[in-house]
Amino acid sequence: MTEGKEVESGKQDTRFPDHEKIWKKRLPEGHQLKIEQQGSDVFSLVVKRIFYSVAPEISPNSGKSLQKQIKTIEEELTFLQGPFELLEFDSLHRKALLRDKSPYRQETSTEFFEILLKEGRSFQLTRVRNQDHKNEEIPFVLPWETVDRLVEFLVYLFS
Repeated sequence: MTEGKEVESGKQDTRFPDHEKIWKKRLPEGHQLKIEQQGSDVFSLVVKRIFYSVAPEISPNSGKSLQKQIKTIEEELTFLQGPFELLEFDSLHRKALLRDKSPYRQETSTEFFEILLKEGRSFQLTRVRNQDHKNEEIPFVLPWETVDRLVEFLVYLFS
């Protein structure tokens, strides 16, 4: 960890050692990015979960409110599988759950991205498979360019 900035990840393809350095440079002071990955190749990264957070000591007036973050995600985060929509909003605990509008449907299951926002200070992206009315987190593949773009979006979302 350097100056309140942190990037964590699992094993990364050695042909892309600069990605973590680039992501780390993009993070403002007090912001943290964790990418749980299961592998990579020349073109893409196999991701289990992406988590972004802002340190509690960062001023509560900096960044966008939870409601503004939801609106920004719904309107601007369209490059994963499609646009997202608000599924649940808990105003008491300041949490929001968003899901992509275009789930991938198979005969016996449905797969979709989910975003959990907490207090306007953290973001978690996962891919979920619903089969027989049971949700299970599953790994997903993102091209390196999409991961780079997502990191840029998260910095923007929390700035």
